[in-house]
Amino acid sequence: AHTSTAIDNCVLLEKPVVKPNWGLSERALNYHVRRGVSKLWNQLSDDPDLEISPEAREDYLQTNVTILEPKARANVVDQILRWS
Repeated sequence: AHTSTAIDNCVLLEKPVVKPNWGLSERALNYHVRRGVSKLWNQLSDDPDLEISPEAREDYLQTNVTILEPKARANVVDQILRWS
């Protein structure tokens, strides 16, 4: 399934993700809701539920996020230094 890197970043940073469930957003896929890392926000006047299960978060990270450690910057710097 396609997942948004914006949502992946929120999950990595342990930030809540809510999916509006009205208007055009109502027809959007509920993939992240089904995985337990996002909650439905049913009405604009409601306060959305911001709690995410730590178990669902860990399961999502292990199965959907391929890079869990921030090594990209160090890898780029190493390559630049090698080419210099």
